Amino acid sequence: FANMGQVTKDVFDVENGQVTLQLNVQKAVGTKEIWILDFQEYRFNLDALPVDDLTGTLRMDRTSDCSSVYETAGWNTYFSSTYFDDKTSDDLNKKNLFTSFEKGNMDDDGIMRNDKIIFTGTMDTFFACMDSNDENKIWELTSVTADEIEYRTKLYATNVRPKDPDDATGGVSFVQSHIELIWRISRTALAKFLISSTALIQPILQFARVSTVYDQDNQPVPEQAALHIKFRTVVDDANQTLSYVPGSISYKPKPDVPEHSLDQMVYQPPGGIENAPECDLRLDLGTLTQVQCHQTWEFKVILNVDTSTQVDNRVPVDVSGTFDFLYNTFSCNDTTDIATCQLIDIEPSKISALITIQTTV
Repeated sequence: FANMGQVTKDVFDVENGQVTLQLNVQKAVGTKEIWILDFQEYRFNLDALPVDDLTGTLRMDRTSDCSSVYETAGWNTYFSSTYFDDKTSDDLNKKNLFTSFEKGNMDDDGIMRNDKIIFTGTMDTFFACMDSNDENKIWELTSVTADEIEYRTKLYATNVRPKDPDDATGGVSFVQSHIELIWRISRTALAKFLISSTALIQPILQFARVSTVYDQDNQPVPEQAALHIKFRTVVDDANQTLSYVPGSISYKPKPDVPEHSLDQMVYQPPGGIENAPECDLRLDLGTLTQVQCHQTWEFKVILNVDTSTQVDNRVPVDVSGTFDFLYNTFSCNDTTDIATCQLIDIEPSKISALITIQTTV
C-alpha cells in the first residue's frame, strides 16, 4: 500500500520466567485499515479468513487463541480510525496472550500513530499457544543438540483494508509480514570443585556433563537436565580402599534456586567392598615414596530444573548445586584381595562436588 506503517518488535525479554513482548504498531492516520497480529498466516484457512469476504465481518474465531483479535466486529467498526483504543487484560480476556493495548501519539508529520500491543505473563502461557484449529502449538522445535534446545515461532502482522471503503461486500486487500521469535535453552557445566571431608582422600574431577532429557515420544523436556559426573578418588595409603555407600547421593541447590531438585538416579556405583573399583596403585609424584590407591566413580542423574530461574533472554543464569557422596573406608593387607579388607569403624567420608550449570535462553 502507498501509505502503510509497519509492525516492529520493541521488546522480547524473559526474566525469572516472566515474558515481556511489546510490539510497536504504526496506524496510518485517516486510513481504513486494521492490523491483525497472529501466529498463523492470514490465509491459514482459505474457507475461514479472519475478515469474511462476503460480509466484511472481522471474525475472532477465525484467528488463533493468541491473536490480537479480541472480538468479532462489523467492518464499519474495526476499520474506523477510532477502533484501536487502550485495553487491559480484562478487555482482552477472550484471547489467551496479549494483555494490553496502548493507543499512542501521532508522529510530528501527522501521518502515522504509534500504538503498542503488549504481552506480559509467564513463558508457560506463551508456550501453550495453539493455532486456530487447536491442533498445533505455535512454537516449533527447530534444533536439538546434547546441550541445547531451540524453538522458533513466527508472529504474522497483516495489514487489512477494504477494496471499496463504502462496500463491505467488495472484498478486502492485505499485506503480510512476520517477525521470528527464537527461544533457546542451553545447559553447560562451567565450573566444578570437589572437596573431601578427610585429608586422607583427594577427589579429582574428570568431567561433569549436562545434556538434554527426552520423554517417551523422543521430545526434549526443557524442565529437566541430565547430569553425568565422573571423578577419581586418591587415598594416600596403599593399604586402604573405598566403597560407595549406595543411595547416599544428595543434591542441594543454591539457596537462590531452591526449586531445583534431584528427580531420579539413572546410574550409581553398587555398594560393598566386593563391588568397588579395584585400586589402581600409583606412586605419588610429589613424594616419590608413597603409593596411593586410585579409584574411579561415575554417576548419572536427572535433575528437575526450575525454568522460571532459567528462562532469561540470552543472559547466563547460575543454577549451581552441591552433590554429596558417602564412602566407607577399608583397611587391607592387600588391596587386590578383598578377603584381607576390614571396614574401618569411622563415619563415612563425604565427597562434595559443586557443579555450576549455566543456562541461557
